Amino acid sequence: MIHPFDDPRVIAGQRTAALELLEDYSDIEVIIVPVSGEGLLSGTSIAAKGVRPGITLYGPEPLIADDAARSLRTRRLVVDIVGSTIANRLRATLSERTFRILCTHLRDIITVTEEAIIGATKEMWQRMNTNHQVPCR
Repeated sequence: MIHPFDDPRVIAGQRTAALELLEDYSDIEVIIVPVSGEGLLSGTSIAAKGVRPGITLYGPEPLIADDAARSLRTRRLVVDIVGSTIANRLRATLSERTFRILCTHLRDIITVTEEAIIGATKEMWQRMNTNHQVPCR
């Protein structure tokens, strides 16, 4: 059995997204990756800091489910049952492994309200639908 985020192989595999991003956009100074169980953010932070030590990494997290933000703030792993959020895929909790990685590499975790998540989602969909329409033939 391979854990979905608390496994070194998963974390190593997730780092490829950051490596590809940095390869395509060499001038990136900040990377923002959503907070959940942290396989993706852990892999991203290891890869990004390995390639560009001065890069800044943030993890946005729903305010309702802010266990990772509280963990980083107190430097102690908080494993709470988190509340219901519109971003329900981000409701996993950190593991000891991912928490240690984030403490080492992450600048901060930014908490966002449900209203902000909804607004950003609407804006993203509006931009995607406006800017990337493919005509039917």
